[in-house]
Amino acid sequence: MLTLDIVLQAEIETCMRLLGAASIDQLGPRFINTRMVERDIYDGESNLDKTGLWEKADLMKSKL
Repeated sequence: MLTLDIVLQAEIETCMRLLGAASIDQLGPRFINTRMVERDIYDGESNLDKTGLWEKADLMKSKL
């Protein structure tokens, strides 16, 4: 049975081969492509001070 550290090591070695890096010292930020996730990062206001999802429910007014 493979342990997590063996699987992780194999994944790192595979990625390094695909990148053409022979050692970890050859890796750097230039190998990171963030274009696909940049569109998913919201850079606006958090609106945490407004009501909505953060508003407490008033169970006494509920008509169940």
